[in-house]
Amino acid sequence: ACTLRLFSNSLDPKYFEPFRKAGFDLQVKRFDLDELVINTPAEDWFHSNSLTKSKYAKNNLSNILRLLLLYYHGGIYLDFDIIVLSSLRYTKNSVGIQTKSLNNAVLAFEKRHPYVWDAMEDFVANYNGSAWGNNGPQCMTRVYPKTEHPPNLLGPVSYYPVPYKTTRGLFRNVVEPDSPTMQRLKKHALLLHLWNNIAQIG
Repeated sequence: ACTLRLFSNSLDPKYFEPFRKAGFDLQVKRFDLDELVINTPAEDWFHSNSLTKSKYAKNNLSNILRLLLLYYHGGIYLDFDIIVLSSLRYTKNSVGIQTKSLNNAVLAFEKRHPYVWDAMEDFVANYNGSAWGNNGPQCMTRVYPKTEHPPNLLGPVSYYPVPYKTTRGLFRNVVEPDSPTMQRLKKHALLLHLWNNIAQIG
């Protein structure tokens, strides 16, 4: 059994009542960023207004928020466009390799894991509000070789089995159940990342 926590200051918990009645432990939690950043590497950065000046403010808020919440609560963070295909019980303290770099769409850590703290330090030290990915996937990639607390690495076949450039093909074309792609997903993949609007067919 697991608990699913949705951290949001706008979602109405009543929308998820059917899930709770069906037996799922689903909780909608509020958060206060002013409190979360206290005594963390992100405190001065947050109060410097760097976020509001960012070209990708929402994305960068999500990048730092997932680190803060993981540090204080622990657990598994998943982007909202991820489908879980298999149990994640053995993914403790792990980051996924996308291709040649790491990604932060899936993060699994115990509470107060030092790697997450290291990632927050790097986020602040190398923050660039105008560069997409610099404060997310590239942050994970920068931290790994210099941290003294390296996480487990899970290869692309586990976390990112379908590259973002080919994800749209899963929906545009009929993928046969016995195709190599489907066999790979069934045998090895833990997740399927839909890569947001890249998978949309217009």
